[in-house]
Amino acid sequence: MNKKSVTRVFVHVAVWLMVFGLPLLMLPKSWSDGMYHFFYHNLISWLGLLLVFYVNYFGLIKYFFFQKKNMLFYSCNLLMLVVVAVLSVVLKSLIEDPRPPRPEEMDTVWRYVHFFVRDFLSLGMAVGLSVAIRVTGHW
Repeated sequence: MNKKSVTRVFVHVAVWLMVFGLPLLMLPKSWSDGMYHFFYHNLISWLGLLLVFYVNYFGLIKYFFFQKKNMLFYSCNLLMLVVVAVLSVVLKSLIEDPRPPRPEEMDTVWRYVHFFVRDFLSLGMAVGLSVAIRVTGHW
């Protein structure tokens, strides 16, 4: 491996350690389930982040962004973000409570909207991070 490859691998490892490790510092000490609950609860979100980041890093940026096909790049990213965010919310809701909400529980629909917006924004930051890392490595 040359120096550039080692640096690239180091940047990826450092970024993912920060993304996945920093929330661990904010866990309450009184959590009885601890790490297992934390990983179980966040695994779907993390997989979505990895998917969006690396689809952009290895595919969309190279074939659309660097080729000046910006509209196609942004359209593909918007579609991917919506699909991954919706899948994330649906999978989390199926894991936590597999039955559909009853009419008196419809206020929980806003909870799903909140989770969708949260996931959508974090996935959007993964897109920005992948573009930043790829563009600086392209110099």
